[in-house]
Amino acid sequence: AVHYVSAAPTEQLEAGFRVDAGTDELIGVQGVLSGPVAGPLLARVALGYADEAGTWDNATPGGGTLGDRARKSASLTLATDGSVPWSAVLRLRYSRASAGTSAYDTLAFTDFNCGSRVSGAWSYYCGEVPESGAITLPPSLHDSKSRTRQALLRVDWPLGDWNLVSESSVYVASAQVFRDSSGGGDGVLMGVCNVTSTCNGGLVRRLERRQLIDQFDTTVYELSQELRIDGRVGDHFDVLLGLFGWRNRFDFLTSAGIARGQLAADERLTGFLPATPLGVGPVLAINRALVDDPFDERLPRNGFLERRTSWGAFAALTWAPWASLHLRGELRASRERVRLDSRHDSFRPGFGEAVDPVTFDSLLPRLSVDWQATDTTTLYASIAQGSRSGGINGQVGLIESEQYFGEETNWTHELGMRYANKNDHANGGLLRSLSLTAFHIDWKDTQINAFPNSPGVLAQVVANTAGVQTRGLEASLELQPLDWLAVEGAWTRIDTRFAAGSDSPGDNAACGLSVRNGASNFCRAGPPRIAAAGASPFVAYIDAGPLPRVPSRPWHLGIVIAPGHRFQGWASQLRADVNHRDDMYERPVKGLVIGGRTLFDLGLTLSRDAWRIQFWAKNLTDARYVQTTATGVPLYFPSTPRPVYLFRGDRRRIGFTVNYTVGG
Repeated sequence: AVHYVSAAPTEQLEAGFRVDAGTDELIGVQGVLSGPVAGPLLARVALGYADEAGTWDNATPGGGTLGDRARKSASLTLATDGSVPWSAVLRLRYSRASAGTSAYDTLAFTDFNCGSRVSGAWSYYCGEVPESGAITLPPSLHDSKSRTRQALLRVDWPLGDWNLVSESSVYVASAQVFRDSSGGGDGVLMGVCNVTSTCNGGLVRRLERRQLIDQFDTTVYELSQELRIDGRVGDHFDVLLGLFGWRNRFDFLTSAGIARGQLAADERLTGFLPATPLGVGPVLAINRALVDDPFDERLPRNGFLERRTSWGAFAALTWAPWASLHLRGELRASRERVRLDSRHDSFRPGFGEAVDPVTFDSLLPRLSVDWQATDTTTLYASIAQGSRSGGINGQVGLIESEQYFGEETNWTHELGMRYANKNDHANGGLLRSLSLTAFHIDWKDTQINAFPNSPGVLAQVVANTAGVQTRGLEASLELQPLDWLAVEGAWTRIDTRFAAGSDSPGDNAACGLSVRNGASNFCRAGPPRIAAAGASPFVAYIDAGPLPRVPSRPWHLGIVIAPGHRFQGWASQLRADVNHRDDMYERPVKGLVIGGRTLFDLGLTLSRDAWRIQFWAKNLTDARYVQTTATGVPLYFPSTPRPVYLFRGDRRRIGFTVNYTVGG
């Protein structure tokens, strides 16, 4: 978790700017102006602009670069100063961003090497991800765009020994994302049949390759209000009481397009059959999205409007029998109501609001204790329960038990210590800081993707499986062996395993399981152990399987060299960072290994008075790695194993940053 704290307006006039420039056409400019406005009012204005080309080349002629990004942002903060008995802060934020096609290549079924061969092709890929070759993606794909707006008002009102706080927020965000779901190149291989003769069986008229273009439109509206009052009772008790409520509107639409090409009025596209390439496969639902040019026109595939309303109360009591010891108990009660308007389902109309809303109630406790054993050392422990509400699946034709999915819960146990020594090296401050944390998370009714039992429904739904057990240890330290040398290090050990009895119907296709086949050369499978776990009599077992895309031993090492002497008034600092992430599995059944990388960053900073100049290099060794993955839409690949899209991380970028700040 990352907690961003916005800079507050200053009581003295302050101004500054920042300029970034680097390889791959990187250019960025930021400006800040802060200070008093009138009476007790302070203000801070910040503007920013950044533009950069991607670090990967598109090998398609005229393709340019992949991963281009641009962003414009503005923020305004108004706040009262200390001359009034109350305080208020209003923050307004706005940003617009665009992104070109990400750098990704595809593992198609022709690359697969494990699972089973029921369809005539292997069902999945096992082993480390192949090295990336030339990436070929359509140069005419539109840029993805996003826009974010937020207003936050906080008012603090002292009431003697108590303090009343109100926080109100309005958040609106929208995004439009485009993806070539065929994975680039020449597109997906399909057959062509005749509706009056061969579409019900026989030989294809011909084989053709087509590109599948998807568009994802998302809009989020959220209103929230929180009221809390805190204060001290007697000499040893602190009390916090609060009320909250929020309303969320999530509007989602996926559209798709495929070129009509030379299809005659009586012809349809069919799925490719690897075992019998000239045989007619299933007639594709994508025929409902035939257009002249999919890069300019797409038709609705799936869409829904989800409304969530939540309200509740919370309380906390802290007992401090001594100044160095704090025991804290917390309790949060909430009710969340979910409504769904299903508008589109697999290119057909959805069920609208025919499914009844569902309500989730939760009562979540937390207990913690912290003890400041010495001036430099604090010990703490906590146990807390958390939850995430369930919801409604938007597919038409689901049986009642699959129309809804339940909430997931977890208990988190944490034990840790913090050591901080502010002495410098000359005063025995070799160890500047040390942090150790051990944790255990017991996760129940985990929400996962699944294939439904409901007849005629092929799309995946969300279901619940048994759970996940996570154990781990985090450690970080800072050493200062010499006045001019500091060393930072961080290491984490994470062990995530699905609990006994966990089924994963969403992995059936990767394992090669079907109605007639329960064997796979790398998956464990058997009859479903959870109600409505899958349409097949066989389901993938993921007992003790890893949580996908979670590294088990990431670490970081930083070295800072800061000579004490200055040259012509300039101070210098050299910093080197190594960030390592070990291999991860793409699925809980294991198989495809992704994501391992070691990144080396280097920076030289020169500072004098109001100036700060930094020369930097990110991913200096130009390491190539997979940042994340996605899987092909099941609707598009009914007769071949779904491809895996491998999104590549940023390559080397070198540049400099200039900061100038005056006042404050």
